[in-house]
Amino acid sequence: MGLAPMEPYGELAEYVGIPSAMVENLTQYPLTGVAQTVKVGNVLEFPVFYACGYDDRSDLCKPKFGDQSKALIQDFAYLRVPNCSHKVLDCTAAQEFIDGIITNIQSANTSNKVIVV
Repeated sequence: MGLAPMEPYGELAEYVGIPSAMVENLTQYPLTGVAQTVKVGNVLEFPVFYACGYDDRSDLCKPKFGDQSKALIQDFAYLRVPNCSHKVLDCTAAQEFIDGIITNIQSANTSNKVIVV
């Protein structure tokens, strides 16, 4: 996996309350980012659930991202909830996200996996 270059957070910095300068000083990664060197390929081993609010402006919350991801992931669920933006648990439809997460966890087939406790 790659890491994008450090960029100003904008609204996110105000929401989280962590100044960009603090992140820049504490990160162990180069501020210029890290290039992805290996493609992930197809995901066959576990279910993937990706959820966004319909009004979220992130490029990862567009239908194109969902379609491209579905092509690479055997068990993929993509949820976009109307009248909701980035803070999905603050939405009136927060329960849709919670239900999706629970369904995804329950759909994982653990019969062929080693679980270490």
